[in-house]
Amino acid sequence: MKRGYSLVILALLLAACGTAASPTSTSAPATSTAAPIAEGAPTSAPATTAPAAPTAAPAEPTAPPAAPTAAPATAAPAASPAASGVVPVVDPYQGFLLGGARDGAWLTQAEIAPLLSGNETYTLYGPTAAAGELSGSAPALVGVPCQEQQKVTLSGGSRDDLIALAGPWNALPRVPEQLPADSPAYQEAVAALLREQGLAEPEVRITRILRVDLNADGVDEVLLTATRYTTENAPTAAAGDYSIVLLRTLVNEVVQTTVIDKDIYPAAIEFAAPLTFTLRGTADLNGDGVLEVLIDSDYYEGGSLQVYAVDGPQVRLALQAGCGV
Repeated sequence: MKRGYSLVILALLLAACGTAASPTSTSAPATSTAAPIAEGAPTSAPATTAPAAPTAAPAEPTAPPAAPTAAPATAAPAASPAASGVVPVVDPYQGFLLGGARDGAWLTQAEIAPLLSGNETYTLYGPTAAAGELSGSAPALVGVPCQEQQKVTLSGGSRDDLIALAGPWNALPRVPEQLPADSPAYQEAVAALLREQGLAEPEVRITRILRVDLNADGVDEVLLTATRYTTENAPTAAAGDYSIVLLRTLVNEVVQTTVIDKDIYPAAIEFAAPLTFTLRGTADLNGDGVLEVLIDSDYYEGGSLQVYAVDGPQVRLALQAGCGV
């Protein structure tokens, strides 16, 4: 009997030991199964978490350049006009800021003045070639009696100089040829135009003739000025007095004459303040390869410089500045 009880007790002990061992073996696999899931997280993460971090990170490097981009918009045009396409044009004799150009488009004096700080370097041009570099001040108002005019003080320049501009191109790609003022063909052309303007017997006094290919098409144009005043630099005008600027172009093998500027007096006027036009020269002032025409317009109490853009026989005023009472 004792042997029987012993066997029963032994069986019960073995059963109990087997039951206790079972949880140990099942919990271990559960631990090992959870570990592979954690290590395998990158498999599912690339679609949600991993790519999200690289996408957000580049957004920060993109934002900082916004500050450098904004700064040149205000500072660069003043310090280096040519680099940003802003090119001021100044009369080297009077110092008047005529205006300028930006990427080929004309800017008025009022439009370009706020873009200049006085750090600009100008190329000074004589009648036929560049004559050196000048520094220029920031524009400043002239004051009474020309309150709206802006002036730039250059480190050089004289009455004999053509123009000064802060552009990177050669403003004199083609140099005009001066023709004799007593040429019969041009004498007759001026006489014919003056008769059309009401002068029955005009006294022709051509002051200058220039021949040059304005638009680089291989065909020369002719510019000329003629002036006759009984009394120079006076407020009065006598009958037959005049000053004119003409452009002669060849259109379809036919010569056309365009009046650029004129002041003509068929009858005397006691107070007329007549204008005297002088052909200063030609230059490419906006970098498009086409030469503009520069004309001085003076009267007894002031004067101005005018820049005309030419397109075939068509002419329009592009820039101007001056002062007078």
